[in-house]
Amino acid sequence: MPPAALSKAELFERLAAGHAAGITVVTPNRRLAQVLRAEFDVYQVSTGKSVWEDADILPLASFAERRYDDALYADAGDKRPLLLSPSQERELWAEAIRGSKWNGVLLDVPRTAKGALDAWRLAQSWRIAGALEKFEGNEDVRAFADWAKAYARRCKKDKLTDSSSLLDLSLDVKKPKLLVAYAFDIVPAQTKDFLAAAVFCLPEKKTSKNNRCSFASPAEELETAARWARARLESGAKRIGVVIPEL
Repeated sequence: MPPAALSKAELFERLAAGHAAGITVVTPNRRLAQVLRAEFDVYQVSTGKSVWEDADILPLASFAERRYDDALYADAGDKRPLLLSPSQERELWAEAIRGSKWNGVLLDVPRTAKGALDAWRLAQSWRIAGALEKFEGNEDVRAFADWAKAYARRCKKDKLTDSSSLLDLSLDVKKPKLLVAYAFDIVPAQTKDFLAAAVFCLPEKKTSKNNRCSFASPAEELETAARWARARLESGAKRIGVVIPEL
C-alpha cells in the first residue's frame, strides 16, 4: 500500500474549508466513517466554530452506490445495468443452485446461496472469480464455479449488476476534486484499482497491550467480557469495545 500522503490534521484542515473544497473521504466500513465524522466535529468545535458544513465522509461501498445512483438518474441512465438488491442477489444465486446438478444433494438451498454470494463477493474483491474454473479443486470448488458461471450469465442476459461489481463499472459522473482513502489497511485488488488516484491518509498509531485468555464455555467468555466492560465503565473509560464474530 502507498504511504499516507495526508496526516489526519491536514485532512481536517482541508475538510474545514467546506463543500467548496470538493473533498470526499472514503473508509473501509461504516463504523470508521462515523468515528471520523465525529472526530471532525470535535475538531471544528476546538477551533471555535459553532456551525459548519458536514464533511463528505462515507464508507467505500456507500460511495460506490452513490456514484451508481448519480449515473442512473443522469441523461443516459437507461443504458446502465440495473443494480440488484441483496435479496435479489441471493435469489439469483438460489436459482443458479437449483438449476445445477447439485440441487438434489443440498438440504438448505437458501443458506448455500448466502454462502455462495459471500464467496462471490470475496472472489470479485480479489479478482479471482474467473480463475476458479481453471483449477480442478474439490467438489465444492467445482460446484461454486458452475453456480458462478450461471449467475454471471443471468446478470449479463438481463443487464443486471450487483454490489460487488460497482467498483468496476465505468460511470460518467462528476468526480470529487480530491478523493481521500482513510484507514485502509488490507486493500484487495479491486479496491486498489478503484483508489489508484486517491490520496491515502492513515490514523495516528496508538500503543496497545494484548492479553489472551481461554474459557471453558462461550457463556463464561461472554460473562467475563461483560464484567471487563463494566469494570472499564466504572473506572471512567470513555471508549469500550467488544467484538463478537457472527453476533
